Amino acid sequence: ATTEIYSLSLHDALPIFDSQNYTDMEIIIVNDGSTDGSVDVVESFCDPRIRLINQPNGGVSKARNHGLHEAKGDYIALLDADDTWRPGFLLAMISLAKQYPQESVFGAAQVDRPIKTLPEGVSLVEDFCSYFYCFCTGSLLIKREVFKEVGFFREGIQIGEAFDLWLRIACHYHYVYLNKPFLKHPDTTENNLSMIRELSKTFPYWEWYAYPYSPK
Repeated sequence: ATTEIYSLSLHDALPIFDSQNYTDMEIIIVNDGSTDGSVDVVESFCDPRIRLINQPNGGVSKARNHGLHEAKGDYIALLDADDTWRPGFLLAMISLAKQYPQESVFGAAQVDRPIKTLPEGVSLVEDFCSYFYCFCTGSLLIKREVFKEVGFFREGIQIGEAFDLWLRIACHYHYVYLNKPFLKHPDTTENNLSMIRELSKTFPYWEWYAYPYSPK
């Protein structure tokens, strides 16, 4: 089956994917009501792997969920517009999936944010809450069936929506983690998706206490 790649990146989609040395994928680009002409850039690409989806601006969770529902492949990798994969990320994740066929969630470190309490190389993480930055949206490869079991990103929330999904996943799955930096995430840029927030749209964190999280 085709490995599915879901991307929110509009300007940089093709250069990023062409640097991965992996081609068996579809590229779903969700345009969340952009007004900067980036749709014209995407439509200028002549690549059968690309599928452009346009929607009115609804926020990052709605855009991600739209892409997830459209996905046809066995695996999902998400990439926000302000993130960049280092070359070889997809191939490394697919290799982990083949090496650990019984697992469903795979990932790698962010640049400058390795998990210092884990050894270099591959670890099977059973206690997600013990390792900050272990899960990150752009550094994961996830079996599509995982979302069918635990659900999707909670829409209308701008702070905590990703952590909420990771916690729901951690309630049911282990995490195969490669302690090698593959994701570059900008901390201080004007359009950083993680910085554009409204405090009124913070996730109600108290709901997490009801989740059946009990790491083995």
